[in-house]
Amino acid sequence: MSEDCFIDALGTTWRKAQNNIYFEIHEHPLRNATIDALETYQWPDFSHPSRFKNLRAEAKALHDDGQAVLLFTGAGIFSPAYEMRSVEQLLFDLAANPDFVTVLMTKLEKLTIDCMSARCGNAASMSILW
Repeated sequence: MSEDCFIDALGTTWRKAQNNIYFEIHEHPLRNATIDALETYQWPDFSHPSRFKNLRAEAKALHDDGQAVLLFTGAGIFSPAYEMRSVEQLLFDLAANPDFVTVLMTKLEKLTIDCMSARCGNAASMSILW
């Protein structure tokens, strides 16, 4: 990859548009996936402790210093679904392939819940904003 291209944790490829400062989705990893492919896809472990290394200590230090500490989760499952599938394909699936959408959203829901549980478990003295 280069400074103008990266693959996120869910496998979506992003590229910086020429002469722009923002990234656009270049490749949707599940654009042509089947339900069976969802079962074998390499889903990330968003609850892995390395993702929250020092979170508790940093939050406690800020709190002890008299500062407010907020954890914004940014949780949602629709954005990752269309980033992985494409907006067009996901909207088509909602109408014509609802079983696929159910499996995809259930997988993303579990990832999100596991991640939020891990974050909250490591969030000493923080207010959680869902």
